[in-house]
Amino acid sequence: MLRMINLVNYDSELERFTDKEDLIQFYSKYEIDGIELQKVQELQEKYLHPDMIIGMHLSFYNTWVDFYKGDMDKVLNEYGTMEVVEQIYGGTDKSAILKAYKEQLEFADRIGAKYVVFHICDVSVEETFTGRFIHSDEEVIDASCSLINELLDGKSYQFDFLMENLWWPGLNYKNPLMAKRLIDGVNYTKKGLMLDTGHLMNTNQELKTPKDALQYIRKVMKEHSSIKEYIKGIHLHQSLSGENAKRMRSSKIELKQDYWERMYQLYEYIFSLDEHKPFVCEGVKEFIEEINPKYLTYELITRNREEHETYLKQISTIYD
Repeated sequence: MLRMINLVNYDSELERFTDKEDLIQFYSKYEIDGIELQKVQELQEKYLHPDMIIGMHLSFYNTWVDFYKGDMDKVLNEYGTMEVVEQIYGGTDKSAILKAYKEQLEFADRIGAKYVVFHICDVSVEETFTGRFIHSDEEVIDASCSLINELLDGKSYQFDFLMENLWWPGLNYKNPLMAKRLIDGVNYTKKGLMLDTGHLMNTNQELKTPKDALQYIRKVMKEHSSIKEYIKGIHLHQSLSGENAKRMRSSKIELKQDYWERMYQLYEYIFSLDEHKPFVCEGVKEFIEEINPKYLTYELITRNREEHETYLKQISTIYD
C-alpha cells in the first residue's frame, strides 16, 4: 500500500516548503511515499519532481451534466451568460471539457502517475444549499460513464482510473445498485473506486463522533460488498458536520444574482461542511486493513505547515 498526502500546487501551498528536498523530508518522516497532486498550474521544479507524484486528482466541475449533454438553457440558468460559461469550461460545448481532461490524463501518463481520481457528481450552486436536485444518481452516473468512456476507450494508459464519491447526486453509496451501475458502465480495464471517508460521513448528518462515523462506514461498505474489490484507494479524513449542515440548511441563505458571488457563498458553505480533518479512532487501522487499498491518501485541508504536521502526527497514532 502506498501512502500519500494531498497537495494542490498553488503558490501558497508550495511556499510552505523551502524546496522539494524540504517537502520530501516533511512527508517521509511519517512513512508517506509521495503526493496526490491536484495540478492548477505548471509544475515548479523548485518544489516538485514527477517522481514525487504518485497520484493525480483531476479537476472537477461542480455541475457539468447539462453542458455535456448540450442543454444550454439549463447551463445558462446556472451561469447567467455565455462569457461565464466559457470561463468555467474553456469553450461552448463538451469538446472543451474533453480537451481539458485529455490534457490532464496525458500529463498523468507522461509523468508515470500510478492513479488518477475523478469525481462522480453533479450539483448546482442552488442545489447545494436547498438539497433539491434536478438530476438523479442514475443520470449523473450514466453521464459519467459516457464521458469516461469517451476519454479512455482505445487508450493504453498505465494508471488506475479511480472514481470518487461525494454526498450529492452521483456516486454517494446510498444505493449499492448505483455503485455497480457505475462499475459496469465504465469500459476501462484499470477502473476502480476511491473511497472518500469524509464525503461518506457527509451523507449522514446524525453522526456525532469518529466512532459513530466508523460504524456507519462499515455498515455502508458491508452493503456494498459486491464491489469491494474495486476499492483501490481511500481518501482518509473526517467530516462530522451534520449539525452545521442542518443549521445552514434551515437558515435559507439568499443567493446572489452574480454567479461568481454565488460561488463565493458556496465555498464558504462547502468548507464548513467538508472538514478534511484527521480521522482517528480505535478501529480505523483495522478498517483500512480490511479494505486493503493500493493507495491511501491522507486528504487534509490545513491553514499552514504547522497545522498540516499536527494533523499528520494525529493520524500516525492509529498505527501505534
